[in-house]
Amino acid sequence: MAVKLQGIDLPSDLLWEDEFRGFGVGQQIRPLLTGHLLIEETAQPEGKPITLVSGDGSWVTLATVQALDALVSTPLTDGQTLTLEWGDTSYDVAFDRSRGPGFSARQVRRLASSAQPPDHPYYISISLLIKGSS
Repeated sequence: MAVKLQGIDLPSDLLWEDEFRGFGVGQQIRPLLTGHLLIEETAQPEGKPITLVSGDGSWVTLATVQALDALVSTPLTDGQTLTLEWGDTSYDVAFDRSRGPGFSARQVRRLASSAQPPDHPYYISISLLIKGSS
C-alpha cells in the first residue's frame, strides 16, 4: 500500500491510530429552562482526525523528516489543502495544529546533528484533519 503526503513517500506500515474512533456526527447539547436537555445532531463530513504514527517499527529517513518539516512550516491559505494518498484512497487534508505542532520526529538512535547521514532513521507522528476525500 502506498502512503504519500503531498508527494512525500511515507512508510506503508504507518499506523493510523484514530482510524476507527467514532466520527461523522456532530453534536450540540444545550440545557433548557425546564431542566431537560436539547440534543441536536447532524452529519459532520469534514474534520475527522488522521494521526499517523511510526510506533516502534516504522522509520523514515532524515531527508523525509526535513521534507515533512518544511511542509508543516508552510501555512495553507485560501482553502488550500494537502493530499494524503492512503492506498487507493486520496484525502484532502490539513495539519491539525489544535493538538500540537502537526508533525514531530525523534531519532531512533541518537546522533549529534552534524553526524547524521541523510538516511539516519527517525520515528514520526503526523496529525491531520480530513477536509474531503476522492
